[in-house]
Order: sequence, then structure tokens, then C-alpha cells
Amino acid sequence: MMSARVITPFSFHKLRQKKQFISIVIDTFRATSSIVTLMHSGASKIRITNNGNDAKLLKKNRYPNSLLIGEAKSIMIEGFEYGNTPSVFFEKIFKDKEIIFTSSSGAKSVLSLKAQNHILIGSLLNLSSVISEGFKLAQSEDCEILIIPSGSAWDETSYVIEDWITGVLIANTLSAEHGFNDISEGDFYAKTQKILKMGHTIECLLKNSPNGKVLKKLGFEADVDFATRLNLISKVPKIKEFREMDGISFCVIS
Repeated sequence: MMSARVITPFSFHKLRQKKQFISIVIDTFRATSSIVTLMHSGASKIRITNNGNDAKLLKKNRYPNSLLIGEAKSIMIEGFEYGNTPSVFFEKIFKDKEIIFTSSSGAKSVLSLKAQNHILIGSLLNLSSVISEGFKLAQSEDCEILIIPSGSAWDETSYVIEDWITGVLIANTLSAEHGFNDISEGDFYAKTQKILKMGHTIECLLKNSPNGKVLKKLGFEADVDFATRLNLISKVPKIKEFREMDGISFCVIS
């Protein structure tokens, strides 16, 4: 029987046995929602960097025609064309555009997985599609699926409800519909399962989450509303390669 588990980026790096996995990384508010939407809107390539300085240098030295997109501490970085705003990206056409992207947590979580061959970008927006793609790859490769809520890039004790709800929904569906053995464990997992059993809608839970409230206060209520829309997009972005140039680490989605 194939297995799946929801695991933090910190726990991933503590795994003693480094075997091959299918990884699904999640940052619901807002990085992976943005990446999914940008690819849906026609972006040809997205390069993910750790921070704004790396993104600017990568554009200057290597990819001058790229758009700079992303945020630091939820706010668009000075000199960037766009912030981390998936609701905006859904309404624009990025056909054949190359993008350099960074964010406070999601980008760092993606880059930390550089040992993996199959890394899928997941969100509520492409929930069904990323589950289907993960299932097909796991069958083909005969390996476990790791579902990785980004949470906080700097605090492994921080419970980020929107990432964990998305992750546990993926695990629950793999178990119920595809016969996976869900081997997830830990306080965050148990807490999320308990919350989901309370019967509230996902939209209500996430809009009233701590990060949902912060984003609304900062003027990003449209992003909160948008990122909670289930199965709006069928695109499943995949990491194609990890690279290093001029001392800058980045990965490529195409």
C-alpha cells in the first residue's frame, strides 16, 4: 500500500533515511497560490529565489527580461513589478513571460527541497489536480507522497492553519479515494483533523485565521478570498531543476 504523510519542512530535514519521495509543497497565503495562478495565466518560466536581493541580482546579471514578483513580510519589495497577489495574477495575462519570484516563507520551503526529483506546487486553487498528479507519480515511481505545509520559514513551532488545512485535505483525499495509508502524526496534524471535523467551511476557517486577518488588515482581502477558492485551476506547476549562478541559489518552474 502506498503511503502519504503531512510533514513540516523542519521535520523533512530531520528524516534519517533520505529516500525518494513525491513532494507537494503548500503556502496557501500566498506563495504557492501565486505560482499556480501565474502558470495558469501563461507564464513560461518561474525562477524562485530566497529573497529580494537575490531576485534583483539574478535579473540584472542573467535574466534581464524577467518580471520581478514577490514580497517580504507580506509587502511588495521595492523595485518589483508585482507583489505576492494571486487575485491580481488571475485577471492578467502573463503569456510567455519569465518571472523571478520570492516570498517570506513559501519560496524558502520550496528551495529547501533541492534533494527531491518530483516537487509539485499545491494550493486550494488546484487541489484536485495536484492530488491526481501526485497519485499518478507515486504509482509510477512506487514511492511515498510527502505533503509539506510551508508554515513559518523561521519558526518550527508556529502553526499556520491555512497550510495545514490544505495539506491534510490532500492526505485525506489520497486516503479516502486512492487507498493511501496516511501515516501523518504530530500535534499540528491532530489539531487540523479536529478543526476539519468541526464542520466549518474552509472559506470561513481561513478567512478568520490569524494570517487571513493580517492580510485583510493590510488590504489583501481579495487575495484571501481568492486563495480559498477550491479547484479553480487545473495547472500543477512542477520544479524542473535547481541551479546556482553567481552565488545565488534558485529553482526553475517551467
